[in-house]
Amino acid sequence: MMRYGGNTTSFRIDIDGIPPIFVDGGTGLYEEGIRLASQPGPLRIYMLVTHTHWDHILSYPLFEPFYRQDCEVTFFAPVSEKADFPRLIRGQHHDRTFPRSFNEITAHIEYRSFSGGEKFKLDGATISAFRLNHPGITIGWRIEHDERAVCIITDNAPVENNYLGEGMRERAAADPQAFEKEFNDSLTDFILGADLVIYDTHFDEAGIKNRRHWGHSTPQTATAFALEAGVRHLLLHHHAPEDTDFMVDRKLDEARSIAGEQNLVVEAAAEGMVLWL
Repeated sequence: MMRYGGNTTSFRIDIDGIPPIFVDGGTGLYEEGIRLASQPGPLRIYMLVTHTHWDHILSYPLFEPFYRQDCEVTFFAPVSEKADFPRLIRGQHHDRTFPRSFNEITAHIEYRSFSGGEKFKLDGATISAFRLNHPGITIGWRIEHDERAVCIITDNAPVENNYLGEGMRERAAADPQAFEKEFNDSLTDFILGADLVIYDTHFDEAGIKNRRHWGHSTPQTATAFALEAGVRHLLLHHHAPEDTDFMVDRKLDEARSIAGEQNLVVEAAAEGMVLWL
């Protein structure tokens, strides 16, 4: 794992004139928090949350800017019938599991809840949410500014005969085929023409067999959606914990082979990677 790394999901989106936008707080967020906390002056931070599985929230209690009084943070998290996001964040600081009390957090934190299909403005950027096919409630995010668009499609399983998360099975019950077509068409529209799509490719085709209910995808599926939507750049991510560099390379080769000579750049996410649009 020397080239791609082993930390879990966290991305930073930088747009001129807008505070940093982070997507998820996996272990990859920790070192970025140390860098930010060392900067002088007030901090303003936006946090987009895809979902609340451990690998996507583990670094929130370790994020040093939260312990600064001059830091303002707004969380944008999915609405769930079964889990209250602020309560969950506070619960990470239980004294039996973490040494720092939630009361030690001195940053001003605000929480906003969003559902799939919603869209809002954020300091000049347009943020859109799309409900993904994954246990619980999981949101894909599209961030647009100055005719550029980035989409993060994390933890999203093929929907064919595989309805995951709160309410998905009920929505599909009346007409499963129509539901599946609508889901796939809507996802294609959501990433349509994006400059960069970061897509979950946790499994290869062999690995996803008997594990489709885990809520993850493959390079083949990611590439097919990117080609259908006319995406410019596809970034494979959410590498499986057991994936070595060689195994990620193999997934990347597979995706590039499917893309062929078509106008799609395909890369695999690596720790510290910086992409300019």
